Amino acid sequence: AVTLFLVVYSTVLSVLIAVPLAVVAASHRDRWPDQVVRALITLPLASPAFWIGILLLILFALTLRWFPASGFGEGFGGHLRYLFLPALTLSHAFAAVLTRNLRSALIDVQRTTYVDFARAKGLPRRAVLLGHVLPAALLPIVSLLGVRLSYAIGGSVVIETVFALPGLGSWMVESILARDYMVVQTLTLAFALGAMLINLATDLLYPLFDPRVRIG
Repeated sequence: AVTLFLVVYSTVLSVLIAVPLAVVAASHRDRWPDQVVRALITLPLASPAFWIGILLLILFALTLRWFPASGFGEGFGGHLRYLFLPALTLSHAFAAVLTRNLRSALIDVQRTTYVDFARAKGLPRRAVLLGHVLPAALLPIVSLLGVRLSYAIGGSVVIETVFALPGLGSWMVESILARDYMVVQTLTLAFALGAMLINLATDLLYPLFDPRVRIG
C-alpha cells in the first residue's frame, strides 16, 4: 500500500508541477519566463533522487520541521502529509521531463490550422490556450505517464530507503542485505509484472483520449 500510494502521489505531483510550468513557458516562448522555466528544469534532470531527498529531508523535516522525517501516517490526510517529501523527491525528475515534452507539444499545437481559426474567431488568448491547445497537447503525455509509472515503481526502492518507509522498496533492500534471494526474486517479479500491467493499461486507455486510435 505504501509503494502504490507513493507512486500515484508522485505522479500526481509531477502533473501538477509540469502543466503550469509548461503552459507558462509555451505561452511566452523565447522570452524570459520561458528561459526561467527551461533553466529550472535543468537542475532536476542533473540531480540524483537520493541527493534531492536528503536535501529536502534536512531542510523541511529536520530544520524547518514542516513535514515528518519518516513514517506513513494515519488516514488519508496523514498519508498525504507524511509522504509529501518522498513523493516530491520521486517526482522531481519526471516533472522536468514532462514540462519539457509538454512545452514542445504546446508549441506544436499552437501552429495548427484550427488554433489559427479559433484566434480568428476572436476568442481570448486564455480560452484558446486552455480550451483548444492544452487538451490536444496532453495526448502524447498519456503514453509518457505510463512509462513514468513503470520507472516510479523501481525508483521507489531508493526513495523508501532514504525516508525509511515501510514499503516494498525498503523490503527489497533489507532482503538483499539479508541475502534472502527468494524474497528478492518475488519482489523483482512483482515489480516487472506491475510495469507490464501499467503499460498494457496505458495502451488500452489511449483510445479513450484520442478517438483516432483504435484497438485492432
